[in-house]
Amino acid sequence: MLNLLLPLREAFSEGEADVAVIAALLEGLMEQLAVDEKLQHAAERFLAAGEAPRAREFSEVYPETQRILREMREVLAGERLSRADMAGVLESGLREIHIGQIPAYADRVTLGDLTRTRFLDVKVLFLLAANDSVLPKRREEGGVLSEREREALRAAGLTLAPGSKAQLYEQRFYLYRLLTEASEQLHISYSTVDRSGKALRPSFLLRHLEQLFPRLRAAAPETGERFYSTPEAEQALIRALRAARKAAEENGDKSAAASAASLLSAFAADTERKREAGMLADAACALYAEGQLFRETALALYGEVLTGSVTRVEEYFRCPFRHFANYGLRLRQLPEFQIAQQDLGSLAHRAIELVFRAAAKAEKSPAAYSDDELRAVAADAVREAVEADASGLYKDSAKNRWIVGKLTRIVTQSILVMAEQLRRGSYRPLAEELRFSSKDAPESTPALSVGSMQLRGNIDRVDTAEHEGKLYVKVVDYKTGATSWEPYKILSGSQLQLLIYLSAITELFERQYPDKEILPGAVFYAPVGDAFVDLEKIRTEEALRKAKLKELTPSGLINSDETALTLLAGDGEDAADFLPVRTSEGKIRLGENTVDAGRFFKLQAYAKEKLREAGEAILGGNVRVLPLEEDGHTSCEYCPYRDVCAFDANLTGYKVRRNKKQKAEEVFAEIDREAGEETGR
Repeated sequence: MLNLLLPLREAFSEGEADVAVIAALLEGLMEQLAVDEKLQHAAERFLAAGEAPRAREFSEVYPETQRILREMREVLAGERLSRADMAGVLESGLREIHIGQIPAYADRVTLGDLTRTRFLDVKVLFLLAANDSVLPKRREEGGVLSEREREALRAAGLTLAPGSKAQLYEQRFYLYRLLTEASEQLHISYSTVDRSGKALRPSFLLRHLEQLFPRLRAAAPETGERFYSTPEAEQALIRALRAARKAAEENGDKSAAASAASLLSAFAADTERKREAGMLADAACALYAEGQLFRETALALYGEVLTGSVTRVEEYFRCPFRHFANYGLRLRQLPEFQIAQQDLGSLAHRAIELVFRAAAKAEKSPAAYSDDELRAVAADAVREAVEADASGLYKDSAKNRWIVGKLTRIVTQSILVMAEQLRRGSYRPLAEELRFSSKDAPESTPALSVGSMQLRGNIDRVDTAEHEGKLYVKVVDYKTGATSWEPYKILSGSQLQLLIYLSAITELFERQYPDKEILPGAVFYAPVGDAFVDLEKIRTEEALRKAKLKELTPSGLINSDETALTLLAGDGEDAADFLPVRTSEGKIRLGENTVDAGRFFKLQAYAKEKLREAGEAILGGNVRVLPLEEDGHTSCEYCPYRDVCAFDANLTGYKVRRNKKQKAEEVFAEIDREAGEETGR
């Protein structure tokens, strides 16, 4: 055998060989091996066994191979190629061989509908969805002409499109023609329920057929599952495996494993699917083990000094793994050159800051400006903020310029409302975008058992009001989204920002104003957005102003002290128009959003304890996938790292931390209980 291959080896003795020479050698080798005769003998054996298609393949492959070699000699004569290149050329040629198979019968499957498709020489016909309102199809109501009007117009000689009665007759004709097409078998099926589980009725056609053929009966549906494709069977196996595991874990029931076992054995019997079945079984038995880093690893990753904002702590409480992916692994999405909601929020913050700074520079409060003056100042502020944007994104298209116009309207509306809120009380802006850190307010930052925490923050606005040596502080944080004050979220740690800001600013002012008693006045999330009002109910400009004030009312917590309320809302008669309170007989009624100074201090202490809890857990190495669910929404919904953690609630080990919505008084009682337990320890 090796002697037959020696000419090929010698042809490549210099590393390359002429294509024509190699093609001739291969033809000679095929003749010496009697390939043609052997293939013909194989074709005769297949033909004798009744396998004509296979016989045709074996009889045609040799001439086709000769054709490829002949074309190589003629087209590539003189070309010298290496062994690898020669093999590639030959393989490409052989891949082009197509053995023509003329089918003995022109079998085919045709899909169509009742009215448009024409069937010829049909042996077996399947009629699907033979349900009432489908066969015949119910005509949609709402036409311009009634049937009586159509008859009148038709009698007058006008040609009209078929009406509902004519369409019904047409459908019956098409149905009759279709049912008589099949020469061997006719199968009619209908659904008993729709997707929502509502019962469906069969078409009149079935009753009519039973009248024509009294012995005709509907076949009972097959019991058990039947699969018509591999993916369908795979999904059924996955469902069965998960159901078996869930039943075994919850109550030790192993009966559900029988269905999974039968499907698994069917897969395993197929040698091509056996490995896949094993992988599916492994996946069904997979479980999530809680993520935990060694403390030394966490300290090396984050540093012994845990730095960041309150937002970072809130992100940890929403999901430890999300915090780890963001601040530990520092995963980032690829930036896109487009305006995102976050960009608009930052621009709005900057514009509002510029408005208040312009007022401070003029030694005035925005409350002292007229509405027209505020509109002009707001427009200038948005323009300046856009000009300062280095990307130039806000000017690159008509759409983005429209967005800037919309932003100008939103900022203007928000400024008008904020100015009106200031006019109603005695508070005046003291600082905008006030930056602080743990160095400025060390008492607001908890001590940790290992390492330390250094917080920094940026308070959108701080307003103050003074009365008899007491300085009342109001913290305002602008929100362009749907964020609102929810006391129960303090318990989960997802809403600590306002309380930590209040603690920091109180500590700063205590050092800055040692002769004054610093007291909490209010903490607010101030919405920045459009005021949507029902203009049909608005009759006057004053009513419109009140409606916009109500729509953009801030949410938060207010000091219930009488002096604090007076400083915030004046006489309080219309306080419900611009504050999250209720009024009765011209006075503010105390409710969930009003607490005394003592409760403020307890909440601030609790928020500080939550900071300590987060710091200990982060530096302790907690990277568990544990999303928080609040108000029917989980932190997974808009998480950029969802594909990284691969959270799946169906897998054992994965859990959701649910924070049930509670009334403020229930939240405060729980905080008091926890504080009592801490004191008891």
